Amino acid sequence: MDLGQKIKEARLAAGLTQRQLCGEVITRNMLSQIESGRARPSMDTLAHFAKALDKPISWFLEEEAVTSPNLQAMGLARQALAKGDGDAALQALETFQLPDAIFEEERALLTFYAWVQKGKAAMTRRQFALAGAALEQALVPQGLYVTEGLRAQIYPLLEECFRQMGDFRKAYEYACMGK
Repeated sequence: MDLGQKIKEARLAAGLTQRQLCGEVITRNMLSQIESGRARPSMDTLAHFAKALDKPISWFLEEEAVTSPNLQAMGLARQALAKGDGDAALQALETFQLPDAIFEEERALLTFYAWVQKGKAAMTRRQFALAGAALEQALVPQGLYVTEGLRAQIYPLLEECFRQMGDFRKAYEYACMGK
């Protein structure tokens, strides 16, 4: 909805005529042009409308909010990652509903980082099989933000995991990928 339409809807909702909203500030003809989108009000005029319609000026200037059913899942995943809890982030992302043009790319990136955190935590506990599986999962997400440069940071970790498990063939493969 454009600014003129917002002004007209607010005026009608307040039960005001054009003449009442204009007061001594602008002409009714000018208000008609503003409401039809053929003219734009000055900030002084907008301030007058805001006062007369009991709305903050920002209400007239705000764009329509873009919403997503995944807003909560993304917020929970971000919070979990900030706390270093890859498991909780992955759990939050399980509720993600596709398709989602707003968050789909970020979801791939958060999924990547959640698996990396899970893998690093397992490495710290010397659970190399679990770490290797988690880090390999980090390589799965595809997306604009999951770049080869990010993936390359995982290869040395995978090399270490498989070396610790005695799987030197896979350790060598990841060593080569990291170079």
